[in-house]
Amino acid sequence: MCYTNATADALLARGEGLFLKQGKLSCRNQAELREVLRTAARASDGFPSGGTCAIARGDQRRPLLLEITSLNVSDAALFVCGAAAVAVKIIDPEFERAPTPVALQQLLNAGVSTRRDRITSAEASALIEVARSATQEEAASHLNRSKATIASHLHRAYGKIGLRDVPDVLALLAGLGFHINRM
Repeated sequence: MCYTNATADALLARGEGLFLKQGKLSCRNQAELREVLRTAARASDGFPSGGTCAIARGDQRRPLLLEITSLNVSDAALFVCGAAAVAVKIIDPEFERAPTPVALQQLLNAGVSTRRDRITSAEASALIEVARSATQEEAASHLNRSKATIASHLHRAYGKIGLRDVPDVLALLAGLGFHINRM
């Protein structure tokens, strides 16, 4: 393990399914973790590879999710590991880092010059809630709006920012550094 941030340090110190053993990332299901790490380390032709695996915590809580991606040579040069480098992202499904509608609106509207192409607060709220909810009906209920209103907000937002569906919304939010717990 070359680098961890403060959040990862705290999680590893608690021993919730993941821990460091002789400087290497370890868990109860070491075989699965090792295979995903090997796959990520075998990037070919400059294309990243990787995978995911669930890490049981040993209690009744939801497992941690690891997303493992290879780093290309220029990225790997940033680390002094002496071996193939991979990035490991630990996702705790019990922790949600969702944007406020205002924050999402500001992020999506940065650099947008025409008013009609800007995301409204209602559209931002609909994007966040549909990312959390199992259905548009559920999102509408949480926002105290009709399904038709939510569908309209989503249709306009999708057109403005080039999205097609809820998985695109989740990918957009993840790309902006947010994690949404789906219900």
